[in-house]
Amino acid sequence: MDLKLYNGDFVAHWSGRLQTVDGPEEIVQRALIRLTVPKGAFLHDPELGSRLFELSRSTPAKLRENALAAASEALEPIAEAAVTAVDIREEGDKMYLSVYMQVLESEQVAEVEL
Repeated sequence: MDLKLYNGDFVAHWSGRLQTVDGPEEIVQRALIRLTVPKGAFLHDPELGSRLFELSRSTPAKLRENALAAASEALEPIAEAAVTAVDIREEGDKMYLSVYMQVLESEQVAEVEL
């Protein structure tokens, strides 16, 4: 069980208590943290995070392959999650990555802005 996050902030219940997550939702939250933190940026655990921030250097032909490799590497420490595919889409000047993963016998999706 973990405290629920939304856009980097803790989520409060209407009663004022902090909400918690568990099961697949907790695993997806842990995955999102690992995907959005640049690898090496967290002083206390330099292995935490992903290399997704390096995708801007990828050629269009290698972008999906490199995104799949970076996502898989980032989520490798989470035994309950296995990356199965990635999808990249553009909306205006923004790019989004959907990471499909098998989590505790269910298919889950984590989406991050690149």
